[in-house]
Amino acid sequence: MKTTPYTTKSGLQIGCRYETPRRVWEPSRTENMLQKALLDGKPSLDWDGVLIIVVVAALMALPYLVMAVQI
Repeated sequence: MKTTPYTTKSGLQIGCRYETPRRVWEPSRTENMLQKALLDGKPSLDWDGVLIIVVVAALMALPYLVMAVQI
């Protein structure tokens, strides 16, 4: 559906180059979590972030464990 642009008193056409969006905007996972936290009042647990922290902590502890076994 093509709408005609609005014309001002001075002849300026507002919206003459408007095009409808080609696809529907979908929020990302982070944007959904933020909106849910702001609206619900309690954020959901981010299991991906927990997994990243656990893996990084294990990788940091690995050299110390290897050194302890060699001694």
